[in-house]
Amino acid sequence: IRLRYRLGGASAYLGLAGDMARTGRPERVLALYREAADIDGGSAEARAGAARMLALLGRWEEAIPEYRRASDLDPHSAESNRGLANALLNLGRVEEAILNYRRAIEIDPRSAMAYLGLADSLSGVGRLKEATTEYRTTIKLDPHIAEAHLGLANALSQTGMTAEAQRAYERAVELNPDVGGLYEAFGEWGT
Repeated sequence: IRLRYRLGGASAYLGLAGDMARTGRPERVLALYREAADIDGGSAEARAGAARMLALLGRWEEAIPEYRRASDLDPHSAESNRGLANALLNLGRVEEAILNYRRAIEIDPRSAMAYLGLADSLSGVGRLKEATTEYRTTIKLDPHIAEAHLGLANALSQTGMTAEAQRAYERAVELNPDVGGLYEAFGEWGT
């Protein structure tokens, strides 16, 4: 099979990796993306695919250079920058993550998930006013993201805006009842 796909070029590996991504075998999919990258080192798609699989496997340190290479190869990829930011955030490199979320937003100002990552990062370092703004932007772009409402509730609660925080929390639970138990800090709101 390897020889047959090699003859088909990187696109054959990318196609197979895309098909296999739904099988729940990220190690195998990672190997296919790496084969595609070996054949065509200039493929942002192969690098980004490998990075996504590494992230899925929790191998954040390895994902970072793959996301960086994908971003270098396709500087207009908001997804690669957002993926890089997610990996950095998972490693506690928050300020770097914030820069990459902002870069992703510059590329795609309609990316609710980039705004959510930015808001979570800002909240995590105590920049609650900025986080509140970014949570509100996330909600404006996609009002169905329960995590954005929950993050907004948390940021508002920490800044003393209890009534508004409670409304945001209730909306989060309305969208996803499973989030109700995530923050015990909300006390009776969790019931």
